[in-house]
Amino acid sequence: MGYAHYEIGGVQRGYGVPDVCNHPECSAEIDRGLSYLCYGCTGYFCGAHLGYWAEADLDCFAGDGRQCCAACAKNSATSEEDGG
Repeated sequence: MGYAHYEIGGVQRGYGVPDVCNHPECSAEIDRGLSYLCYGCTGYFCGAHLGYWAEADLDCFAGDGRQCCAACAKNSATSEEDGG
């Protein structure tokens, strides 16, 4: 299996699948490759809206669950503070 185009959960994914940043105020052209994937919500975000958050600890099929959008990083940190 290559990573240019594949499907998981009915969603077309891969670096060969064009998309735009999923942030509501952004229209940057990206693709659906792993480098743009939020490991929390599984949305796709440009570099300005996706980061590697040390405090995030999310379960993800793609690997280390620290690459995520700011909303998921915030939700993960809040969940940990609440004991969950």
